[in-house]
Amino acid sequence: MVETNLPVLLLKNNIIFPYSEIRIEINDDSSKKMINSAIKNNDNQLLLINPLEENPNMKDLPNIGVVGKIKSMLELSNGSLRVVLVGLERVSILNYLENDLGFLESFVIPIKENVVDSREISALRRVLFKELNRYIDISSTMSNNVIGRTVGIDDIGKLT
Repeated sequence: MVETNLPVLLLKNNIIFPYSEIRIEINDDSSKKMINSAIKNNDNQLLLINPLEENPNMKDLPNIGVVGKIKSMLELSNGSLRVVLVGLERVSILNYLENDLGFLESFVIPIKENVVDSREISALRRVLFKELNRYIDISSTMSNNVIGRTVGIDDIGKLT
């Protein structure tokens, strides 16, 4: 990823991480304009942030976010948009600005990955699998096939 301006989508009551996916419904016109701008001008990419407050000021917005990509979009009969977003990577946010179309944009730069030695990654994998197994045992909605899908993943960020 390169330094770039991206439209900003505030995720309320949702959290997205790199390599994960969420479905949201968008009802307000400003967010619909932002989604259309991301599709037309930013290769379906936008900045996804999780504000801590219900109606935040720009100075209250976080300085770390996730670049997301619009995987699919469906216009519903009630006028809402159902959008599937995929998290791509974490980024540092240098600034926010409100554009002429009435939605936020931000200037973002990539975050450098920490170098971790292979012994530490191996230990982290063991802890993650142990906790995942424990979670599967107590969860009524989680299936054992999650283990099979995660066994071959070497990238600790993707595994997490």
